[in-house]
Amino acid sequence: MRLSFVLVISIILTGCIKQVKLDYRQVEPSLVVQGLLLTDSTPCKIILSYSGLFNENGAQVQNFIDDATVYLKDDDSGDSTQLTLAQSGTYVSTDGVIASAGKSYSINILLSNGERYASLPEKVVSVLKNFQIDSIGVSVPPGLPDLYGADVKIKAQDPAYETNYYRWITTDYVSRKATGIPCGTSLCNQYCYQLYQDNTIRILSDAAVNGKEIRDQSVIISPYYYYGKHFIEIKQLSLTRQAYEFWKLYQEQTTRTGTSLDPLPSSLQGNIYSVDDPNKLALGFFEASDVVSQKITLAPIFIDAYYTLAYVSRYIYPDFGNCWDVYPNAIQDAPAGWENIPQIIYYVY
Repeated sequence: MRLSFVLVISIILTGCIKQVKLDYRQVEPSLVVQGLLLTDSTPCKIILSYSGLFNENGAQVQNFIDDATVYLKDDDSGDSTQLTLAQSGTYVSTDGVIASAGKSYSINILLSNGERYASLPEKVVSVLKNFQIDSIGVSVPPGLPDLYGADVKIKAQDPAYETNYYRWITTDYVSRKATGIPCGTSLCNQYCYQLYQDNTIRILSDAAVNGKEIRDQSVIISPYYYYGKHFIEIKQLSLTRQAYEFWKLYQEQTTRTGTSLDPLPSSLQGNIYSVDDPNKLALGFFEASDVVSQKITLAPIFIDAYYTLAYVSRYIYPDFGNCWDVYPNAIQDAPAGWENIPQIIYYVY
């Protein structure tokens, strides 16, 4: 009797469960701005998009803006330079404008709907000009849990009696292997170099090291996809306090554990505001930074298959195709610019 009662209740509860299509959030889109101006020959880059749009799976959709007018302004001289649309949502300077330490810069944005946005002036803070490779270890690259990589750490002497904020960004070409194209009755292996994007936010305040030597600062983890060289350029940037606080908040929100007890992420409002309504802020930040760079060529030796894709069960080599065609942003030969860079030869263990 008791068993029959439980069975009836289970059938009733099961019959009440229905698949319901949720109404996904439709909030007013917000302007998102990602901007970077450096004191080297790198073109100024501004990326524009709208946030607040969600697909049927509830994921946020990035909607790039291709019909805006964007100007870079030198706030000290008053001169402005119009940026050019290079690819979807990305506007760049094409006239060789280079920022200078000690000067202030801002951007102005005119959207096709007539809305106008501008950034607060960013003053370029001089950056520490010297840093050296401290060590090269082994660690797991972000987003690649089945792989190991070269953990490159730098050291530098922080100036005393002043407050400094740092950020590190990198360019990295790593060795790749593909099964290649038919070669007789088999396939000929092919090799190339793929541009690897390490998007980890790497920042530092000198609050705890003021006037001391900065040690063991990781600037990139270059993955060991296959045996071969790694061509890396490290750029050390200076930050204003406002830029550091923005990236610190971004870092905190993107490294949360994601448990139900975490607070909801706040909108990352930066230094971009509506000209017609100063209380209306855009998301993102326009950053102007001094920069010093260093190129290195890593030449790992005695690297065991354990550290590469040869060890893991998931092979990502394609069935056919040229190596430089099947991997996104890959090139056939070693990248230009590293020809005279001494190799750092080291053991991987």
